[in-house]
Amino acid sequence: MGEFLGDEEAKNIGINYAERGISQQDAKGYYYEKGGWDSSYQGVGTLNAFQLVLAINNSETIHASIWN
Repeated sequence: MGEFLGDEEAKNIGINYAERGISQQDAKGYYYEKGGWDSSYQGVGTLNAFQLVLAINNSETIHASIWN
């Protein structure tokens, strides 16, 4: 939302939130949900990551975190 509004503070809050989520990824590439993993939960996370990539500027360092 910060990107669309031109609000750097809001944009930074959103990116920091996304980076905290990305940092929770297991080394094998999945995210835990209640102590395990769930394929539908992984699908929702993938959808959200793609939406984030489309919404923010390509120069943002978070792009590398999402694609790796």
